[in-house]
Amino acid sequence: MMSKRDDLLTEFFETTSYDIAKDWRASREAAEDPEAPDPVAKKLEDILKWDPNQPRGQPGNKGQWARVGSRSTTNDKQADLFDEDDRFDMDGLVKKYAPKKVKSPEVEKLEAQAEPFAQAIYAKAKADEPAISAMMQSLEGNGAQLAGFKFRLKEVGSLKRKIAADFLEDRFKAEAKGEPPPSMESIASKMGDAVRYTLEVPEDSYSDHVQGAIEKLKAAGYTLKPGKFKNTWDPKNPYRGLNVNIISPDGVTMEVQFHTPQSLQIKEINHLIYEAARETATPQKVKDRMNAEMVKNAKGIRMPKGAMDVHWD
Repeated sequence: MMSKRDDLLTEFFETTSYDIAKDWRASREAAEDPEAPDPVAKKLEDILKWDPNQPRGQPGNKGQWARVGSRSTTNDKQADLFDEDDRFDMDGLVKKYAPKKVKSPEVEKLEAQAEPFAQAIYAKAKADEPAISAMMQSLEGNGAQLAGFKFRLKEVGSLKRKIAADFLEDRFKAEAKGEPPPSMESIASKMGDAVRYTLEVPEDSYSDHVQGAIEKLKAAGYTLKPGKFKNTWDPKNPYRGLNVNIISPDGVTMEVQFHTPQSLQIKEINHLIYEAARETATPQKVKDRMNAEMVKNAKGIRMPKGAMDVHWD
């Protein structure tokens, strides 16, 4: 039987797809071309089509995707999200399911408490983003490019959910230790990715380019958040890449990920598997298999020469 802590944290997890759906609608309405394909929509489509009970596909495939609209998926609700001629109906998803996602009173209360902090973080990030983005764009060149640049700002909905979930988890930890609970403000102050960027760098020039980018950031007044330099290129790590949380000259805490094309691709594949694995309807045996799949995928990532020598100091 799941504990109250697990129940509530799971509830936060299960709102992810619905929030993506609503964020997609908002981003589409704000786009210059309302009909342009949107990576957020594709991400949600992939999550919903993933069928962990299907056998593996041809060598090189990372699992088996159910046919869009097929009733062979493990969740009939997923099949209902696609219309008869196999087109992904995002508007139908938002209209039919997102409004029906009912949150418990406690989760609603926590998110309401977190919202003012999320709003303040977002407002600060949005105001400073143009200067930060200009700096990040200056790191491009010689094959290096910013990936997912459109999604550099984390939305208020995601921020408040993250603050509330972290607050809940830290509160339970404090209770278990007999310590005073944390404040929502203290949790909000730890948010490190209100603005986030991914720099994709060719494998053969990765180490030199990334080190050069770090030196350029330092020279411009960006500082490393203590303990937030994570070089996980070591083959022992299931996640490969370099992640840093840094503080802009104007005080905005942001996340920067440095990837090769291969490590970024596998990170995105593993994220989709992770989303499916954490669904409560996914059997534990399937979760174990999917976790093993993520580890296996990561083992195939080539480590660029000199990647472990990249540093901030």
